[in-house]
Amino acid sequence: MCIIIAKPKGAKLPSKEILKTCFNNNPDGAGIMFALNKQVHIHKGFMTYDELLKGLNKIKKQCKSDLTDKSIVIHFRIGTHGANDQATTHPFPITSNYDDLRKTKVTSGLGLAHNGIISTYYYDKILSDTQAFVKDFLAPIKRVYKDFYKDTEYKKMILRVGGHSKFAILNNDDQLYILGEFEKQDGVYYSNGTYKDIYRYASLWDYDGGTYSSYTYTNDPKQTNKHYIWNNGKWTIKED
Repeated sequence: MCIIIAKPKGAKLPSKEILKTCFNNNPDGAGIMFALNKQVHIHKGFMTYDELLKGLNKIKKQCKSDLTDKSIVIHFRIGTHGANDQATTHPFPITSNYDDLRKTKVTSGLGLAHNGIISTYYYDKILSDTQAFVKDFLAPIKRVYKDFYKDTEYKKMILRVGGHSKFAILNNDDQLYILGEFEKQDGVYYSNGTYKDIYRYASLWDYDGGTYSSYTYTNDPKQTNKHYIWNNGKWTIKED
């Protein structure tokens, strides 16, 4: 699932309680993106909530502010494709350079965070679908048209290729661009509802010789995990 927090200039950072809920519901690492001195700075690979808070505090010192005056993108990951490590946490520079896509601290002219699965781009065992999408789709577009993310038709194309995905893009002028449907609270954009105090459950699906997982988010703590079997043309719940 993952979640993006996209905070525009002028809005306050979400509370520590919201940040912790995001981490609890999306626990495979976090990263932060901000603009300073005409560069987009990406600090990521925070694999615990405490590491994330320390990272935010360092960025506040670096920017000499509480970050209200800056656009900030924070991403919390649930790993689905590629390696499940610090280097695969978001955000990413928009580049075709493999090493830069794997760095946990990097600067760029343009950065991106993604929420969703891009089904045509998870063909690499190390790079995630997002990293492959950036490397093989967005970076070549950027070489031809550096302001593609401002163009309505290009944004539509990105959303078509990304399916139901959502994106936050930040440029080195501290301009924030949102693609896809986000929720908004207190001036801050959230790519889904996992910033709320909800419960996350895994479901297993047996189909066509393979077992696949998906996640359900609910406010009901009594809901249990389920294992579904495709049998005689319909889904049935496996009995333990």
